[in-house]
Formats: sequence, structure tokens, C-alpha cells
Amino acid sequence: MIHGNGYFFRDVGKLTPKIRQLLEKVGEEKITSITMFRKPISLSGLAKYLGVLKNTPYDKLFHLGLILNGKYLLDKQEVIHFEPSTLPQGKDVESMPIEINKEITINELIENTRKRMGNANFTNYSSRKNNCQDFLLNILDANGLNTAEYRKFIKQDLETVFNNLPSYAEKISDFITGASAFVERQMEGEGSSKEILYNNGLPLCKVAF
Repeated sequence: MIHGNGYFFRDVGKLTPKIRQLLEKVGEEKITSITMFRKPISLSGLAKYLGVLKNTPYDKLFHLGLILNGKYLLDKQEVIHFEPSTLPQGKDVESMPIEINKEITINELIENTRKRMGNANFTNYSSRKNNCQDFLLNILDANGLNTAEYRKFIKQDLETVFNNLPSYAEKISDFITGASAFVERQMEGEGSSKEILYNNGLPLCKVAF
């Protein structure tokens, strides 16, 4: 069933109903471990197609995320993901444990991040200005967990990448991720999951984006 808040409306800052349902079950778990990871992103196909990344070490670009308590993934791709998962495997995956210096629950970790970022930045995505790196930095900063070592692990020099792109390439990237986010929000919803349109007793789509 597709959940949402109405045509052309969305609750900015709200997580998907699927995530909120999981948080209702596990959100009050105290965080006992956080493992940060990064894994290479294959951009070679798009790079060759555009012919614009020849001077950029794009094989060194990574996607980043967190594994909480060894069993939950928290990251931002087109949208925020929180789901059961263990640390990604593979010879190119790098990881680093985060030292936890306070008592904090999963709900508190996420809510502190939302308050720091603001609703729009929390749920929106930009390949240049609001990506997986920025999300992780905000999580650690908002919860008093960041260090210079963690920041160095997280922060890749994306400016080098974008400076080698033509002006339209970033717009293409954001369009693609925006389209993916639109599709995912149609499937998973965002914000209220209670308001559903009906026609002859059958549920209709209420697009959330």
C-alpha cells in the first residue's frame, strides 16, 4: 500500500511510515555500538558516458553509513534509510568504530540530528551540499560524538569532483536522485500514514514526495 499525505504534499522532516514503525519497536534501544563504514561507488559508467571525470579519481568516492548496535543501518541515499542490516562486506569496505561517550537511544540520536539540520535539510538530498557525508557529520556533531579522526574518515573532497563536471552534470545527478526519491516516497510514503483516499472501498495512491 502506498502511504502519503496527499497529492503534491509531504511532511518535510518526517521519516517514512516503514521507518517509524521500526523505530516504534527499537527506537528506545540504548546505543551500545556505532560502526561507521564507507564503500566505493562505481561511477565509471556515468563518467565514461559524460566524458567529464577523466581528471577525477572517482574510484575513490565512497558511500558512507552507520551500523547501530551491530544490526541497524542508518544512512542517507535519495532518502534516509533505517533498516535491519549488518556491516557491508567486501575487500574495499572500510570501517571505523565510533566511541560512545554518553547514554543515548536510537530515537534520541535521530531526533537530535533532525533538530540540528532542520526539517528540510534532514529529509532532502543534494549530491553536492546535502549528501551522505553531510548526514553522518550532522549525526556525530548533533550528538557530541565527532572527532577530527572521524571527520577525516567521512569528508571526501567532492569539490574536486564537481569542479571537473560541466555545469549540467550536477543537475543531472540531482534529477536522478530526486526521481529515485520520488519513486521511493511513492512506495514507502513520508509523513502521515493514516490518510488514504478510497474509491468504491479500494485504496488509491496518495503521492508523497
